[in-house]
Amino acid sequence: MTARVHTRIVVEMNIGSKYFDAIADGSKTVEGRLQDDKRRQLMDKLHNLRNTVSIRFICTETGQTMDCQLRGYRIYPSFVKAAEDSYKEMIPWADSPKEAADVYREFFTAEQEAKYGVVLLDI
Repeated sequence: MTARVHTRIVVEMNIGSKYFDAIADGSKTVEGRLQDDKRRQLMDKLHNLRNTVSIRFICTETGQTMDCQLRGYRIYPSFVKAAEDSYKEMIPWADSPKEAADVYREFFTAEQEAKYGVVLLDI
């Protein structure tokens, strides 16, 4: 019988200190990103049940790092649609789905969002 090899994969993502701190204190449990090639590769790795995928968040201001296990992901056509399901988990201080989606619009253009779609990473 062949032993199954369990692989831990670590993927690095930069994140601002406000969001880094919210992940660290447990109030932000979902990270939204474009479903670009980097995230598609991440999702492919997660599909292999022998893989444990962790995201190493790197704070852009301080260089601090934090590893979070990726528990799953969800695909959406836009940040607005994603925020309708999970806005408090995405942006804990947001008062509405629109406000949470607007935060992501500071980082990604409408054209990028339309081209790639959105992935919510459950951490």
